Amino acid sequence: MRLDAALEHIKLRCAQSYALPSDEMITALLHEALIYVARSCEPTVLIRHDGSEHFGEGVLRLLPNNREIIFPEKPDITKPQKHLMMDEELSFAVINYVCFLLCKEAGYLQICDRDILLYVKNQYSVV
Repeated sequence: MRLDAALEHIKLRCAQSYALPSDEMITALLHEALIYVARSCEPTVLIRHDGSEHFGEGVLRLLPNNREIIFPEKPDITKPQKHLMMDEELSFAVINYVCFLLCKEAGYLQICDRDILLYVKNQYSVV
């Protein structure tokens, strides 16, 4: 999902309850949400394999079979056309986690965690 679309979803969900913080703060919240999701599952865009360029740099956590999850890039608000460094299927998990941080409403965290669980279930389902 592009950054501008993610920000629009956050505004629509939280604008009635809270004014959005500064660009610097929203960037920090998005980055925190990206890390939360990356710690909760195995986003394919963040997986690096042994032997790939930069293997061992910026590691969030290790995976079996000589793989690793890297830290997602911090979003750049000045480049709204750029995509979040997260699998498309997990974009709404990131958005809902940001809404949880902003609004302090547990429902957003529950939706985020549900989206992550569905991603994991679909990732390992047999076709």
